[in-house]
Amino acid sequence: GVAYNILGISQLALGKLNQAKLSFRRSLELSPEPEVHLALGSVYFETNQLSLAEIELDKAISLRPLMAEAFRMKGRIAMAQGNARKAAVGFERSLQINPGHIATYALIAEALKISGDSKEAQRFRELERRLTQ
Repeated sequence: GVAYNILGISQLALGKLNQAKLSFRRSLELSPEPEVHLALGSVYFETNQLSLAEIELDKAISLRPLMAEAFRMKGRIAMAQGNARKAAVGFERSLQINPGHIATYALIAEALKISGDSKEAQRFRELERRLTQ
């Protein structure tokens, strides 16, 4: 499984998304690792297959519940689907796990602003500003 995962990562870096998808699927057949589910979910996200991406992220989270990147990606999917409130929940969970990921503060602030909670959005923008100083 590891060889297919490495191959998939290389293909992803080269922009060969379909080949990467096949390599990650083969890797998962041999060994269902949460990082590979995350990687496959990322490929599905990049190819705008959002429901398939979410399925892979849920599998990653079921194997490793404290995977901040999977929750961040779920937030990005929700934003792409036009569900800012759901996106904010994903970003918030990601920050609970990894409060040091500065880019997530901007993501949650944007989601909150779109969903109509400008006061909370401003609070996260302020936290982001403090962290980047």
